[in-house]
Amino acid sequence: MISRLLPLLLMVLMIIGAAPSLSQPVTNCHAIDGDTIVCARETIRIENIDAAEMPPHSKCAFEADLAVKAKLFVVDRLARGRVVLERDQKQPRDRYGRTLALVKVDGVDLGEALMAAGLARPWEGKRRPWC
Repeated sequence: MISRLLPLLLMVLMIIGAAPSLSQPVTNCHAIDGDTIVCARETIRIENIDAAEMPPHSKCAFEADLAVKAKLFVVDRLARGRVVLERDQKQPRDRYGRTLALVKVDGVDLGEALMAAGLARPWEGKRRPWC
């Protein structure tokens, strides 16, 4: 019965514009920078934040310092607990081919945690200068 209703439910969600989230636990994760991680050879862009660019791409010392702190924060969080990706079904990849997803560690949104720590800001559709 449920297997018969699932296609209908998915169609209804697509019609009303809601995209189902595909939540998936992942392993073997490491940080590239404050808003990009790699899990089992898949590059993931944390979709809800913008973090400063790592050196040598930083535009000033402030940006470089913030970027290093954000990366270390992500490294620490990834090492602490269970990582789950909530993939963006409406826009599955960014312009660089990275998977867009919310990243949760032990149920806590990593992007929100970075913003609460002052190490990232909300993603607003384009990069803004840090300097």
